Amino acid sequence: MIKSVRARHQAGMRFAIRTGSGHSLAIDEAEGDSAARRAELLLAAQAGCTALDVASVLARKRPSFASYEVRYVLSRGDGRPDEGGEVVVTGLGGDPDALGERRLAAAGTPAGAAR
Repeated sequence: MIKSVRARHQAGMRFAIRTGSGHSLAIDEAEGDSAARRAELLLAAQAGCTALDVASVLARKRPSFASYEVRYVLSRGDGRPDEGGEVVVTGLGGDPDALGERRLAAAGTPAGAAR
């Protein structure tokens, strides 16, 4: 299966993004402020994947769940990816204590390692 995405320059640092499945979004820098920033899109992809995975597991283990929310919060020093930082993943749903919170290093820690 092939997945594709195309980013087409619009103006300044703004790009229109079109996915192979026909969906659209945009990306921009802080100066243009007309669309999400790079880090926001990365966090959106991570949160979306996590939410879909957890919802799939919850659907199999429970007859239904009223709601579920995943929050990714990235804090970095001066905004540079090589400065490290922390990603906080919080799952909210029917049993917040069971879903808990994970803090993951944004840099310098193997993928999936939790503190």
